[in-house]
Amino acid sequence: MSKIKNIRVNNIKSIVSNELILDGCSAIVTAGNNKGKTTLLTSLMERIQSKKPPIVVREGASRGVSEMELTTGEKFRWEISSDGKEKLIFYTKDGLKTPLVREISKRYFSEKFDIDKFLNETPKKQSLILQKLLGVDLTTLDEKYRVAYDERKYYKKLLETQKARLDAYDDNMRSEKIDVAKMHSDLLRGSSINQEISQLNKMIFEKKNQLNQLKKEIEDYETKLSSMNQVDLTCLKKDINEADIENEKIEKNNQAREKVVEFKETESKTMHLEQDVRDIDLKRKKVLSGCKMPKGIEISEDGILVDGFPLDRKQLSLSKIYITALKLASMNIAEVKMLYFDASPLDRKSLLEIESWANANDLQILIERPDFDGGEISYEIIKK
Repeated sequence: MSKIKNIRVNNIKSIVSNELILDGCSAIVTAGNNKGKTTLLTSLMERIQSKKPPIVVREGASRGVSEMELTTGEKFRWEISSDGKEKLIFYTKDGLKTPLVREISKRYFSEKFDIDKFLNETPKKQSLILQKLLGVDLTTLDEKYRVAYDERKYYKKLLETQKARLDAYDDNMRSEKIDVAKMHSDLLRGSSINQEISQLNKMIFEKKNQLNQLKKEIEDYETKLSSMNQVDLTCLKKDINEADIENEKIEKNNQAREKVVEFKETESKTMHLEQDVRDIDLKRKKVLSGCKMPKGIEISEDGILVDGFPLDRKQLSLSKIYITALKLASMNIAEVKMLYFDASPLDRKSLLEIESWANANDLQILIERPDFDGGEISYEIIKK
């Protein structure tokens, strides 16, 4: 493993000539806006990683040069003319010169993990970036988990609603209602008969007052009357009333029975969904179990968790968030054990915590910070 010994830049973007002498140490680079601190720190590394800015050579110059030497003796050099012609050269520790090919660049510098961009992304996007870094794709499992989770949530809520509406019921009571339609028909017919009898008795009474004139008519009525029987409406009304009461009980009992059946179906569905969520979560964990993640960091459906908390400022310090991003970036580190980031949001205490972590893990960090007075590039070596 190696670190950066020094960086030299001439006529690249806004820089006329500048040099960082690091000897493998970490450093904080400060300058005003557009003074070239980012160019000094990253222009050669980004070019090694096949990223070329549209404007490179400083205005008025014919050629730009950026050079980086490692503590193990290797050297990288980028020469570019104002018309866009360029050379990328690699020097071995023995001083042998060779064109810089992709295989050499990948050996010393892994694909860039942009710490600043990562920290400004949404939790979902951060999770996808980390999955790409780990070489896994949880998109399908996350979608299945989300669907199962939402469906389980719906059925849990439905289960609680149905549970609150449950009534006690008698499982021994019959579910078929008593047919009272015939009883009502008999009641109407009986009422009609009784009304007719009442009318006949009235007519008899009237006719008896006219006995002499209506004797034959009275005999006819009496004959008709003799063929009819009085209907006991009291018993029939009692039966109808009892049937109505019983039917009301049956209706309530059937409703209660239906609620229990509906509740049990929802309960069963909820249990199956609970199992689906657990199974999908186990599959996600199995996929991630083969990935060597830094201790305390995990991928959830909603983003990245650190010691069980979301990667945001609500429950994590700013230094903890940056250290987490640096840990993730170090997972993909190549031969050169160096990480770069913009520390504009950090205070001195947070910076000290990050420096302590980097020293403990034998990492070189190059930190960019603004100079609010607009000064030229300067740097401070961080001693171990």
